[in-house]
Amino acid sequence: MGRVSHDQVAEAFRTAFCRWSAPLLIDSNDALRRFSSVDHEALIRTFCELDEEVSSLTVGYIRALLSSQVPSRTSVTAGHGFGILSREIQKKSQHMPVRRLMSEMGSSTR
Repeated sequence: MGRVSHDQVAEAFRTAFCRWSAPLLIDSNDALRRFSSVDHEALIRTFCELDEEVSSLTVGYIRALLSSQVPSRTSVTAGHGFGILSREIQKKSQHMPVRRLMSEMGSSTR
């Protein structure tokens, strides 16, 4: 070991103490003693794969859920909710103000 300047003594002591005590602490703890970085990395990879799969399934589920709530074009009546919106979208001019449109659509906007 080389020389340590007086302003590095505390850090050198801390480093030496940690290097001395780490093996003792690891050996005294079953979980730390059995720890395998290879197994740990495999678990992390598996978790990431499963997390990606859950995310993908969630996107599909939300899309299906929302799609099931959209009324079909044939079931939309002219004077109700989405029928009013459909009629306004098809108009070339004289669109009704947004606030009035939202009010007339009623519960369809929620």
